[in-house]
Amino acid sequence: MAKQITVEQKDLDTGEIVQLVAMKPTRVPHPFRKEGFVQMSQAAMLELAQNPVSGEARRVLDALCAVLDFENYIQLSQTDLAKLIGMKQPHVNRGMTELVERGIIIKGAKVGRTLTYRLSPTFGFKSKAAGFNQLMKDVSEFAKAGRELTEAEQLEAQGQQRLDV
Repeated sequence: MAKQITVEQKDLDTGEIVQLVAMKPTRVPHPFRKEGFVQMSQAAMLELAQNPVSGEARRVLDALCAVLDFENYIQLSQTDLAKLIGMKQPHVNRGMTELVERGIIIKGAKVGRTLTYRLSPTFGFKSKAAGFNQLMKDVSEFAKAGRELTEAEQLEAQGQQRLDV
């Protein structure tokens, strides 16, 4: 809806006061413009349309993109994500596992008892456009760190202890 504004202006030739009516458009902010943006790969979106993930995984992916941090970090635990979207935590875990298997989400190293994740920049990214190439390198190193387990972590995963001789 436009707001009507009356403006008075003096005609310099005649000295007469002329009234003008101007219409000032009022813009209502779009509800989706409150937060930042994530750039998505068209090829990745087409891949999802042609070979869809499960409903659980799609809900998880949509929520992750909505809360994605810069440089594609996912700064939300699965428990908090479950609460955010009204899913049970095991279902969120199943969705995350599917997204990792499809290469949409990249699993990084453990920080304490928590796994770290990032959105694959080949799928989409939240970063300055100039930082995209660096982001690709960073994510590659991030994924590599997630695949490399120390000897102690491997033994722990197998339920064994390291014996120092």
